[in-house]
Amino acid sequence: MDKFKTLEPVRLYASSGARLLTRTGTVSSKSRQQQPLIGRLPIDLHQLILSYISIADVPAYSRSSRALNKLIKDDKFWESRLKALEIERHELGVVLDTLENAQKANLVISSPGIAIASDPDDFGDFAFASAEPFAAAPISLSFQPTQPTKRSSYIRAHNLLKPLALALGSTAPHLILSTLASFFIPPQSPGPLSPLSPQSATTTTPETDLLPLRTRAKALHILSLFLSSTIQPLRAWSTLRQALQAATDRFDATLLAAFDSADGRGDEEGMREAAESSWEVWRGTASEWEMGKMWAEKREIFYVTGQWDPLLNFTADGILDFDAMDEFMNAILKAIDEHGSRAVRVFPPSSQVLILFAERLANDV
Repeated sequence: MDKFKTLEPVRLYASSGARLLTRTGTVSSKSRQQQPLIGRLPIDLHQLILSYISIADVPAYSRSSRALNKLIKDDKFWESRLKALEIERHELGVVLDTLENAQKANLVISSPGIAIASDPDDFGDFAFASAEPFAAAPISLSFQPTQPTKRSSYIRAHNLLKPLALALGSTAPHLILSTLASFFIPPQSPGPLSPLSPQSATTTTPETDLLPLRTRAKALHILSLFLSSTIQPLRAWSTLRQALQAATDRFDATLLAAFDSADGRGDEEGMREAAESSWEVWRGTASEWEMGKMWAEKREIFYVTGQWDPLLNFTADGILDFDAMDEFMNAILKAIDEHGSRAVRVFPPSSQVLILFAERLANDV
């Protein structure tokens, strides 16, 4: 029994200047590349903690020490959140530009003494994308970086999208869509409240009905990415996301009606706008997309089965005659050409409506 020794606890992260030991008592090769510490925790553990907290809690975390302040100012911290917005992938930059132009127009006509409503979840350090949040010394708000960084790009998006997210929690469900649209319309004259306030946004104007469907769809899309577990822009992001999902479902139902009406008129431009907007906010698979299935259901080719008699492929003498089959196949090819060409012109390629239509035609007809 003398050859067995009691195992002693070993520190996973050695303090500065100490050696990192393994359970056998030998020096670990990782000691040469020891992780830097902030306080008693390694940097990667701080980064893991930051990935789980809301953006609203980041300022308090950063004020714990100068090292954490510096860590949070680094672009690596903001890169994952900016990437989660998928601005370039889905061409959502137009939403931010439109919002920014509307806000600038509001600042021009608003009175200096007008107060903008805030909320208890406010992230005041994000007041200006060009400023340096978390800094102790006063910073000029007129500074504009020559090249946008990941941090400045995210802060710009955060400032522009946050009022829309807050409006989701302060607006009646049936008014959410018109409320969100009002943020994109520059005000015509000064009012008692700023249009950037959730309270004033509930007062809609006729101009909101003129906002293109594609812009509305992209706004809902970027908001769904903004209110996600990866970004967590607000403490109540999950509750606001539920309100957004309900508004998106209502919007998609409106698009289905608009598409059906345009289809009945033969208005391909109206069909295309409704289809692209619906696909923009859709989060399921192509085979489950309601608009694509509805369009296919209405094709007459699926309801003319009584027109074709298989016995016509035989003559009175019982000999095969494929004239009837040729006529049937010509009708099928004509339907694919007619409806398929329209599907290509109307639906986004990624929705795969043409492929799904052809597959159903082959299986059912």
